[in-house]
Amino acid sequence: MNQKMDQQTIQQVGQRAEQQMIQQAGRRETTTVRTSYWAVVGAAVVTLFASAVYYTVFGGVWVRLSGGTAATSPQAWEIAAQFGRNVIEMLVLATLMSWLRIATWTGALRLGLLVWGGFQALAIAGSVIHEHYPVGLYVLHVGDALMTTLIAVSILVRWSRPRP
Repeated sequence: MNQKMDQQTIQQVGQRAEQQMIQQAGRRETTTVRTSYWAVVGAAVVTLFASAVYYTVFGGVWVRLSGGTAATSPQAWEIAAQFGRNVIEMLVLATLMSWLRIATWTGALRLGLLVWGGFQALAIAGSVIHEHYPVGLYVLHVGDALMTTLIAVSILVRWSRPRP
């Protein structure tokens, strides 16, 4: 009789665990992450300034590696174009985060590293391979891309809102 009760108890516990897993999976499937468009614009502005600081600090390295003269200040249209580029990049990152339901800082950093390594660093590497772009400039530019991508996903996840 004890053996029969033990088997029934095990079955009941197993059924309850299975029901809980189904309920949790159902919740995950219906949870979405809302994109904050203020965060998109904010991340675009912050990354624009972060890049400006980055290239101010490493401007001498850029001049030396590029074989050029001292860098001049960017023109207004270049800043506007870069800001537009940043907004598009932030929208793409925010959309990916929403589709993938990323609502944690760790998840956002993982996505940022994946996007950086899988797209940005590899795209710039194509210039090194095919256009004989200096490796030092490659390192300089992918460093900026890594920094801005991680800043962007950190801002975007901070202001994203999970909703059931």
